[in-house]
Amino acid sequence: MSYASVDSTAEGRTRRIVVFVGAKVDDAGIEAIEKLVTCMPHARILVVEAATKRLRGRAAWRAALERLRREPLSWPLEVGCGLARLLLVPGRADAVSTRIEPASLDALPYVWQAAFDDIETSACQEAISKFAPWLGISLGTTHIPRVVAALPELGTIHVHKSYLPEYRGGPPGFWELHDGALETGVSVHWLDERRDKGDILVQRRLEVPPYATPRGLELLLEDLACELITEAVQSLDEETATRKPQLVPSTPTRDRPPFLLRRRVERACLQRRRAAQVHRASGLREACKQAALFLWVHGYCMLRNFFRGARGQQHTAILVFHRVSDTFTDTITTGVEQFTKLLELAKRHYDVLDMAEWLRDRGKPRRRPAVVFAFDDGYADNYFAAKLLRRAGVPCTFFVCTGIVGTDDPFLHDLERIGVRVPALTWDQCREMAARGFHFASHSVYHTDFGTSGSDAAIDEIEAAGRHLRKHLGLEARDHWLAHPFGFAHNMTAEVRQRLERAGVEVLFSSSGGTNPPGFSLDNVRRIPVSSAISNTAFCALVEGWKMDLGPGR
Repeated sequence: MSYASVDSTAEGRTRRIVVFVGAKVDDAGIEAIEKLVTCMPHARILVVEAATKRLRGRAAWRAALERLRREPLSWPLEVGCGLARLLLVPGRADAVSTRIEPASLDALPYVWQAAFDDIETSACQEAISKFAPWLGISLGTTHIPRVVAALPELGTIHVHKSYLPEYRGGPPGFWELHDGALETGVSVHWLDERRDKGDILVQRRLEVPPYATPRGLELLLEDLACELITEAVQSLDEETATRKPQLVPSTPTRDRPPFLLRRRVERACLQRRRAAQVHRASGLREACKQAALFLWVHGYCMLRNFFRGARGQQHTAILVFHRVSDTFTDTITTGVEQFTKLLELAKRHYDVLDMAEWLRDRGKPRRRPAVVFAFDDGYADNYFAAKLLRRAGVPCTFFVCTGIVGTDDPFLHDLERIGVRVPALTWDQCREMAARGFHFASHSVYHTDFGTSGSDAAIDEIEAAGRHLRKHLGLEARDHWLAHPFGFAHNMTAEVRQRLERAGVEVLFSSSGGTNPPGFSLDNVRRIPVSSAISNTAFCALVEGWKMDLGPGR
């Protein structure tokens, strides 16, 4: 294996870093390496993909029998559910648009990959020694032998997704939810032969959201870990790092929970979220509604779509989200895990399109139902949602209130409904998201109801929003797209509509529900708000055109 020579401008400051990722680097690991490369251009990184030695023969059988003894019911159920998913879940269709490219190690400069069957082999250790690393970083859960961890000049640091010394072991976030803990965190510590007991380099707390799920909390911890890894390495690079010995924990070291326990915790989290959704139907009424939606989607709609597809008259649904968070359960907030599931559901059953490409293809025959994703308002958690969208390869358009983005001003509808200010995006975050391929368009300046504001004031605000977008985003701004706040017909007067073209608006989006045929009108592009109470079946029903009340307007 050969490595590129060090450029002369970085001589003396080059930092060679070896990253251990287990059998395969995941999306979170790629994003962490990507951020590290961005923040430390003088870093040269070797990514080592190597699992620990697998048990074989009698040892493997003994381990299997021991697990069956410990989990006589959970393990067979886990294996059975895994096989059922493989057999029953249909193959996933890729998104039609290729505008959004997930993070990839191949696109990063000065990053090399090396894969080995076993991290303890001489070939693996020889490759690491040849690289002559300054620092090692353990991103996976794979056990790293002491001799390998000691190969880098400084040693190896490990990223653990809990606030050490509490909750050693794993999996991330699960036991905190199981115990009802109010906070967790991420810790970067020095790796030694003791499990998760090395000296702390840097750590940060994270409040457990009141409606978090195990997977949702894990995603939040991954996002925090990405930030903390770079902070830790930079402190070592600048020689400002300190070591803090760990105290005695009050929680035991625990491992992966049995299948039935995981399901019980997941069910408890779901019930807690449902109990907080006051606008959700309950009992027999909810069961009947879900049954009706299932029959409509998988019965009538399948037949209808067959004939529509033959004529090229398939519809497109634009789905509008606002917040992706486990802190609230109001009508405009979607849970973190729920959002990832909806992304996969859309990719599996529909064509997922980029907004600009879809508008450009207006009037062309469409053989399959399609979905376009959008966000309104410009909340700070949209930055995190964009990372989830990027992982899924799903394009999205963010309609932002340009007078609130980049400020500490609240959205008035938040103060009225939930009584607190929810932070907005910064323009730096918007520029980073736009550089990743996401679109930004206007949602007014201050989320004004144009149905009551007066035509002159409305036009002035629409023009001001376009100027703000051009100022902060340049050519990436879609200042000729407008999604008017609240989104219903009565929230936009006829006089304002007549003056939109002079104000530079070419496409007007509403939020009153309904799908768009191939030959849709540019002065009323329909969008469908997605509520926190939506189930997978209800999601498909919305895409297929079912009209349902998802709570008050936006």
